[in-house]
Amino acid sequence: MAEPITDLAALSKEVNAAAEEIGKRVKTGDVLESYFEGKHPIPEAVRAEKKTKAYMRLMEMSRTNFPKLCVEAILERCVLTEVVFADGDLTKLVGEAWHDNGMDAEWPLALQSALTVGSSYVIVWADEDERPIIDVDHSSTTIVRYARGSRRRREAAFRVWSEGDAWFATVYHPHFTYRLQGAGSSASTPTAWEPREDDGGEDWTIPNPLGEVNVIEIAANRRLTKTANRYGHSAGQYADALGHVDRINYAVFSMLVAMTWSGFPLRGKIGDPILKDDDGNDLAPFDVAADTLVQVENPEGKLVQLPEATLTNFIEVIETSVKHFAAVVGTPAYYLLAEFVNVGQDTIRASDARLVSICRRHKRPWGEAATDIGRLVAKIVEPDAERDASAHATWGDDESRTMAERADAALKLKDIIPWQAIVAKVLNATPAEIAVWEGQRASELFNVAQAADLKAKTDALGVIGAAA
Repeated sequence: MAEPITDLAALSKEVNAAAEEIGKRVKTGDVLESYFEGKHPIPEAVRAEKKTKAYMRLMEMSRTNFPKLCVEAILERCVLTEVVFADGDLTKLVGEAWHDNGMDAEWPLALQSALTVGSSYVIVWADEDERPIIDVDHSSTTIVRYARGSRRRREAAFRVWSEGDAWFATVYHPHFTYRLQGAGSSASTPTAWEPREDDGGEDWTIPNPLGEVNVIEIAANRRLTKTANRYGHSAGQYADALGHVDRINYAVFSMLVAMTWSGFPLRGKIGDPILKDDDGNDLAPFDVAADTLVQVENPEGKLVQLPEATLTNFIEVIETSVKHFAAVVGTPAYYLLAEFVNVGQDTIRASDARLVSICRRHKRPWGEAATDIGRLVAKIVEPDAERDASAHATWGDDESRTMAERADAALKLKDIIPWQAIVAKVLNATPAEIAVWEGQRASELFNVAQAADLKAKTDALGVIGAAA
């Protein structure tokens, strides 16, 4: 049995190194989240050129939230159905714990955060009644440290947060969890940490019966980099496309400026002196309205009209910039431009090809993370169960298909695989829905059997009556 760590200096060093890495990620994450929320920064070119309220207001109106659409396009095609074990009873128990913890709603939030800033985290533990507790946490407070040369073997995890000048940390090791506290400032962590005990007197060192780090990272866009450290590398889906978003916003802003100040014909009168008021201000020669008549007394005077500015060039620039953004992030352009009208399913499917490929690429690491979560839950609900190497996550269909196509596929598969597998694979039915349908189907079969039995008995009585 492993012994708990008593060296506070060593633990403090671990926590501060993790907190430093979290701080670096927060700086990047704050920018990415501001784009996701539609709070795009106003370009410095606009600030430097014009600082009028009108310009700033137009810039706020120019923000188009394409980053959120980019994330949502992936989320709607990455629907986790369940984590499957070889033992069907274990699959059911883990699924019940998943639902009891509201993970049907929390899991999409974890994926959304991962796609936005690069990663999110799931913490699994047992309460005092030995029931599984699953919590989703943000990357601004939590991080996982991996063994050297690995992106899977979790060596430790850290949760670090502040409340005013008070700082708190929870360190997750394979066999023990440590709770620490310290005094620092709102901008810097403590240089040294001390044990933290709760009001109930619970010790700051808590045994971890799971035997492994019980924090799972949900990472997006992992890759090998020469600068990668033991905390791994991940990135938001549109992290390298912020320049495209700024370009779109600036093009929309330029169009709004043109619409505001030169988007209408300019009328003028030539040939008369410009009149002024008592303060020396120029007077308009006449007011134009729908119910007024313009009269010019000077026979030499004339009215002129200059045409309004054309917006076609702005629209072309905006559409081109949107298509560039779509190409970089892998979102079909029709998601962003809504330009598909009366097109065939084959055309849509061809346009979705890259998005489908991206979704499948994300499902591999996310499926492994979901499976690791399921295995931790399994250790709580069935402590004696052996580790199931065949456990895996199942997902809904990531392609766009009409109900007619799904029905046709179901008919073609009905003599090949069980109906439960058909409705799961073709109709994206959840395990809970399949369980309800199984009950309804059993009831229908029972009623059919009863009706057949009753008919047989009635026919037999009829035969007996005729013979008598």
